[in-house]
Amino acid sequence: WNQIFWMYYEDPDLCKRFADHGGRVALLTNCSISHKHGGSTRLDLETTALTKAEVTISRHVYIHNHFSKTDRILSHSILITSFLLFGSLLALLGTITFFIPRMRLQRMLWQRRWEYYAKVFRTRSWLSPRLAMDP
Repeated sequence: WNQIFWMYYEDPDLCKRFADHGGRVALLTNCSISHKHGGSTRLDLETTALTKAEVTISRHVYIHNHFSKTDRILSHSILITSFLLFGSLLALLGTITFFIPRMRLQRMLWQRRWEYYAKVFRTRSWLSPRLAMDP
């Protein structure tokens, strides 16, 4: 497992690195695993906003580590533009309709992502601020 991911995207990263070293990744279609999505992450709005923001952060980390320079710039730009356009609109609606939990979540998520992008600009690193790495 790659320690640069705080949460999410570890499995695509592992498969990509394995394939890059000549391994073959298989998809098993004759078995199933049941997973209760959000069972522990949907306890409250703060936890939900944190985990949803970490999905975006992990995408950026994955892109930074596995895409070519041109694709990397384009992909980061698309994610950030999407955040600025759609995320800001949803956050505005979430501010107006603060009494609806799902909409309030959009405002909280926007704030977490904004803080993350500000950190990226300051530190020039896509890594999650929650990542605890040994020095």
